[in-house]
Amino acid sequence: MDYSIHPLWHYSSKGEANLSARSLKANGEAIRSLRLGLGFTQDELANISGYSNRLIRKAESGGQLDGETLVNLAASLSSRDRQVALNDIIVSADLRLIVEEWMKAFNESGTDLGTRTAHLLTDDFVFHCPGKPETAPFIGSWHGAEGLDRFWQLYLGVFRRIPNMDIVYAVSEDLVIARYLESGYLGDQFCGPIRVHFVFHFRDGKIYRIDDDYDTEGGATAKAAAEETLQARQDLAVGLLKAYQNQNFDSDEAVSGMLSDDFQLQCLANVDELPFVGIYPGVQGIKSFYERFFGILNRSGPLSIEYLQVENRIVANFADQFSINGNELEPIQLGMHFHYRDRVLFRIDVQIDHRNLKRQMDELKSD
Repeated sequence: MDYSIHPLWHYSSKGEANLSARSLKANGEAIRSLRLGLGFTQDELANISGYSNRLIRKAESGGQLDGETLVNLAASLSSRDRQVALNDIIVSADLRLIVEEWMKAFNESGTDLGTRTAHLLTDDFVFHCPGKPETAPFIGSWHGAEGLDRFWQLYLGVFRRIPNMDIVYAVSEDLVIARYLESGYLGDQFCGPIRVHFVFHFRDGKIYRIDDDYDTEGGATAKAAAEETLQARQDLAVGLLKAYQNQNFDSDEAVSGMLSDDFQLQCLANVDELPFVGIYPGVQGIKSFYERFFGILNRSGPLSIEYLQVENRIVANFADQFSINGNELEPIQLGMHFHYRDRVLFRIDVQIDHRNLKRQMDELKSD
């Protein structure tokens, strides 16, 4: 169905919900029409439903009644030919209030979205997120409040979302759609905005299904772009470490367009202990560091490097084997932290076991 042109819809802007009392506005005209269709007087409906004549008058005047009372009235107005549902005798705008409460929890909750909104859901509730299961762990159908919690845990395990209460609601008799733009981060990479329609289906005043209709192509594109950026970052880190392994950095091409204007390579320790300790700005700074470092140390053999992706940085940890003037040293532990901002590298921290290195260098001098 093309929901955007449904003739029964009306549109409304965002608002706050207050359903703590769980009262709903009765559709007085619908209740009166159903009563008359069955040939009941108000007194007869009161006797059949077990309520007072005063309550029936309140219902037919469009008053606020609790959900259980309205469910019982719907049952009393049912016949062999027609089963009356709660949605048939309440004002549809009240369904929007239920959705507003759910959306408020959606924006505020951690991983307990299902738990927080369980009172709004039917026992057979299902949340459906379309797409190819291999593309994201949260795609699929999730059942009950526990399933919704699990969806949200998986979703937040992939994306760090930006809460958004700029929501437009569309309401029909038993359907509400909440439209908004979803934005967030994959790692530290911004993704979005992606248009999302949450389609809420109701039965007896509770949500029995939510369809997460989002721009799957836009979402896939944003995710692919973020992953491409992450790959480009790792490629840059690998390229710089390859230059380190080869003891050679004589080309600007490897980092062209990937360094911020204020880029620095930092190797921090006591400057009196090691001659290559210091802060090196720009591409030329990387060259200067390598020249000083390998002006003292010679390395040999392949490296076994462990890469870690930690929010806005890539960390490379490894142990290296050096020699000084042909004298082999014990392995030295190194770590290089590559820091990124706005998709470019703005700092490299070179962390070296400088005390171990300094001790061995001093021992060679004493010999």
